Amino acid sequence: MSQIYGTGKSNIKGIIAGILLIGGFLIAAFANQWAVRQHLVGYKARTWPDRKFGRLWFAQDGSMIGASAEGTRLTVERYERSGNDSRRWTIELGQAVSSSDDQTQWMVDSEAQRMAYASPQGLILRPLCEPGSSGCAGSQLTLPAATRNILAFSFVPGRMVAAAFNDSTVLLWDTETGNQVGRLTFQMDSPDQARWNADYLAVVSSSSRTTKVLRLATGPTLNMVEESKTPSPPFQLITPGTGQVGYLSAGGVFYRGGTRNSPGTVQSAVLGGNDMLVGAGEFPGLQVLADKEDPYPLLEAETEQIQATVLAANGTRFAYSGQGGTGLVGLSTETKVTPTGRRYNFLGLGLAVIGGLLAASSLLFDFVGMSFKAQGVGKKSRKTLLDPDPDLVGAFLDGKTVIWAGAGLSAQAGFPTRQTFLNQTLQTADGEVWLEPAKLVALYERVQQGLQEAVLDEIIETLSYQRNIMVSHFKVVYCRFTPLSASHKILRRLPAAAAITTNYDGCLEMMGTLWASNVLNLKQGGHRGAVEKDQFFLLRLYGDPRIPADVKLSHKEFAESLQSDPTLADTMNTLFAKKTMFFVGCSAEGLVADLKLMTKLKKSEQKHYAVVGVGSGAWHKHVQTLEQQYNIHCVVCSEETIGAELPKFLDNLATSIEEAQADKTKRGKDVVAMAVKKAAGGGA
Repeated sequence: MSQIYGTGKSNIKGIIAGILLIGGFLIAAFANQWAVRQHLVGYKARTWPDRKFGRLWFAQDGSMIGASAEGTRLTVERYERSGNDSRRWTIELGQAVSSSDDQTQWMVDSEAQRMAYASPQGLILRPLCEPGSSGCAGSQLTLPAATRNILAFSFVPGRMVAAAFNDSTVLLWDTETGNQVGRLTFQMDSPDQARWNADYLAVVSSSSRTTKVLRLATGPTLNMVEESKTPSPPFQLITPGTGQVGYLSAGGVFYRGGTRNSPGTVQSAVLGGNDMLVGAGEFPGLQVLADKEDPYPLLEAETEQIQATVLAANGTRFAYSGQGGTGLVGLSTETKVTPTGRRYNFLGLGLAVIGGLLAASSLLFDFVGMSFKAQGVGKKSRKTLLDPDPDLVGAFLDGKTVIWAGAGLSAQAGFPTRQTFLNQTLQTADGEVWLEPAKLVALYERVQQGLQEAVLDEIIETLSYQRNIMVSHFKVVYCRFTPLSASHKILRRLPAAAAITTNYDGCLEMMGTLWASNVLNLKQGGHRGAVEKDQFFLLRLYGDPRIPADVKLSHKEFAESLQSDPTLADTMNTLFAKKTMFFVGCSAEGLVADLKLMTKLKKSEQKHYAVVGVGSGAWHKHVQTLEQQYNIHCVVCSEETIGAELPKFLDNLATSIEEAQADKTKRGKDVVAMAVKKAAGGGA
């Protein structure tokens, strides 16, 4: 340590080391203290697979109530808070109604005691009971017929029914006598949507893009609570919480002045707590739609089993209903470091590690200098990709091409490269205290030496007793919704015979019905039969993080899985012998490492293709191995420009295939036309 505080260069190194150490720890401390966010977490409490409701809500005592309409019948069921017992009513309305939650056809009060429904004569009010049972006879009241279009009606506090109309009026009736007890007005031009939630009324005018939230007070009077602008039409007004308004649109859920992104079209959204919405719709599971954050599943383990369209929440409990049935969910929150916090945490730790290394040894600057010098040496690569080989175009036309997707393709959709993912993993390991500090510093040193895969193998092995932690980390990084990249959209145009991927994300499954129809992994098997039958399949070599029992978290685990599956060698030999392999998004070094694990893979006469990005160093050695040992023709591009060049190359390839297909079809039509002409001319 005396050298650090010496004179000259050593003193400068000491000052720099101190700044790095102190600054790094301050940044990390700031991230852990301030860059945190509450996450909503659900745990499944009860399910009813045979129940599907069009509306859900909670009574004051926490009981769940569901209602649905089929034809002219309305069914209401109230479940006790424990969920063990329920009471059901089936009412014949005498007219067809739907289950949709539009508040214009029928309404049941919050405690499931009374109901009201629209009829040609006006609004009909009656107790909620089976026809003919005690207490039903003689209690049906017909409310005065409405002369205007009803936007929404509901039971409101004070034993009243309230209806909002498109002429900016609200009428109130007493539920005991059926007498009209009030007529109120609100200022709005051409209101066209409205919703009641307890004593709150939300009204929208799409023409003026204005929303007003009004509250019904004793008197009765309507008091203005809030006025705001709507998003651009079209949209559907919702009330995710008491006194809260939101809007369902094609882009997601518009709430509190901004759009909450979702993995698909949202059909229902409610407030789960802490300003976090929970959405359901045309996507699997229940998704938490938090502000300035990617959506994440409320119930990770149940995501694939839940397909909900209706939601309800009361602060601590949550209910959903849809094609898969109805369920109750408990709600809680936990604090997690935000993605920004993780980046700052990693930055701070990295600076501290560099400062520590600098303080311990003066060799670091020499090492960095040598590294920069080494990067300046090596064979240069092209900045652009060459045009697709006509033989590759012909292989796609013949339906004999198998696509092999690597991490570079995932990176096109915003997922991290292997190097970036490892850095994120180390940063998370530090922030979540998975590893001892000394162990973590040693791993950082090995990463600087270029031993990325060995470091990941060691992390997985060290945390083998807590494998669920690493699986959850992989899911957070890769099992999130992201729009398809330009490269993925172009790949959909290629007539592939099958596909293989070493990636963890689900972008390939999102590319269409064909891609999602036969997804396989090594543990599941089935790939050999699919090849023999010439069926399309998508083989995930590393599995899916959403299925913990099948996922391979490291290169070492992948190697072990290959040893336990002798049929994969037969599958690969058949593909390499009879098909054209098209490797996209792979590095030359990574592809060589994966193929070497398949020890029985033989070089075939069939020519294959790989589009690879390369940097400095000995990449040409790996390219030579691919070409000589596996007959894989490499189309090489600089890793600095591969991100922009890959979509161009794929678009040229797809266009060439489509033009060749169109030309082939035209020639076929010309041959048929000529044959018909000869036949008509008597063979002349």
